Formats: sequence, C-alpha cells, structure tokens
Amino acid sequence: MAKFSISLPDDLLNYIDQKVDNRSALIESLLKEWQEKQQNEALPAACAVVDELQLGWEREMTTQIIIENFSELDPWTQSLIGVISLESENTEASYIDYLEKKYI
Repeated sequence: MAKFSISLPDDLLNYIDQKVDNRSALIESLLKEWQEKQQNEALPAACAVVDELQLGWEREMTTQIIIENFSELDPWTQSLIGVISLESENTEASYIDYLEKKYI
C-alpha cells in the first residue's frame, strides 16, 4: 500500500483523538469508504461505455454460459445449442400479441 501524508488542523486532530483510539485506522477506513463510493459511482458509467461500443460479445457470452450450464446434457442435445435463435424484438410485446390472437 502506498504511504501518503494528510495535513489536518490541530483542533480537528484533537477532536478525533478524543473520539477514537487509532486516528490512522479511522482515516484509512474513511479513505477506503470514499474509494468504494467512487468505484460504485463510476461503475454504471463504465458499463454504459462498454455497452455503447457494441462489441458483439453478448451472443458469444450467452453461448458460453449455456454450454457451461448444460455440460451434463447428452451430446446430441448439446449439438442443438445455438441452433435456435430468438428474434431481437420485444418479447413482452410478442407475448401480448400471441395472447390477443389466441383469445380475441
């Protein structure tokens, strides 16, 4: 871990010393919380950037997940994985259309 120095006013240091036993541990804990907060705030923006790049990994990742999850299937059944592809339309709207056609 990198070492660094922080300058705080004496009255603040005195107050901290009255409230906690280990001033360094408190400052370290506060910095760690701040770092986690910064990372949590930056994560959605980073994910949005990756999504905008449209790298085309979604299909490959989905296929890999399916293969890993169904590795115990019979080889013939495994050969069918990826043969059927879903259309990229809104599945909820498709289901509503299906129900309307069936019951109306």
